[in-house]
Amino acid sequence: MPLKKYDTWQISMPIATGVIAVLTLSTIQIVAHTSGEIPSWFHFTPFSIAATGYTQQYIYAIGMVFASICALITAYLVDHLGHTFAPSYEGWIKANRVFAACMSLGLTLQAVLPLQKDFASQLGQRVHNKIDYSTSSILHLVFAGLFFLSATVYCLIWTYVVFKSEGYQRICVPCSRWIKYISITLVILSVITSFLIHPATQITPRGNSRDYYNAGGFLQWVCVGSLIVYLTTFSMDLSEANKLEAVPIEEQEIVKLVNSNSDTETL
Repeated sequence: MPLKKYDTWQISMPIATGVIAVLTLSTIQIVAHTSGEIPSWFHFTPFSIAATGYTQQYIYAIGMVFASICALITAYLVDHLGHTFAPSYEGWIKANRVFAACMSLGLTLQAVLPLQKDFASQLGQRVHNKIDYSTSSILHLVFAGLFFLSATVYCLIWTYVVFKSEGYQRICVPCSRWIKYISITLVILSVITSFLIHPATQITPRGNSRDYYNAGGFLQWVCVGSLIVYLTTFSMDLSEANKLEAVPIEEQEIVKLVNSNSDTETL
């Protein structure tokens, strides 16, 4: 069975997603700290808080929307890889389409619905009082949660497919495989903890502890960085797929079986 060949832009799409995200997130951090909008002690500022300034809001919204589009295209390409090289896991791959869509939707909406502009100043002044959330801030937190949850499950499912599917392992070189394993481990370890102690959630009691704020920001950096690295590894998989001339015989039989079952269900 002949294989689809991926163009250079398609192979580069996962990397482009990471580059756009890194440039956007780095820029808002630099602007926020140099403008004095963020307290000097807040070294590991969560990205949502760094994006509360007027200039940063536009940079964050535009950059994250483009990153979201690239991530969705990446998910489409990876879905095709899974259908070709891991057809016996078709059910998992189809289910992951939902999480890919939710991941992209959450990323887009949390970017265009930012935290309120005075969030950083309220954070610095509060001791035991709760922050008075605006509607935009509440929606931002909801969609940010949707993004992190969907992205984590999306990567978890793909890690399972990579680990179990011998067919997919033909295009997933050891370097790509181990980076995925390490990245998803860091995501799982950091996403729950960072959410619990993130300054915006106010879930865990901590008074006005600057250490907690910085720890929450640092863990979010680790989580987001690990997700970015995870997605970029698919460029290696797409590149390796181009080196193969045809799907192995045993995989062809599985593809035929899956397709015949789909036709039967349709009838």
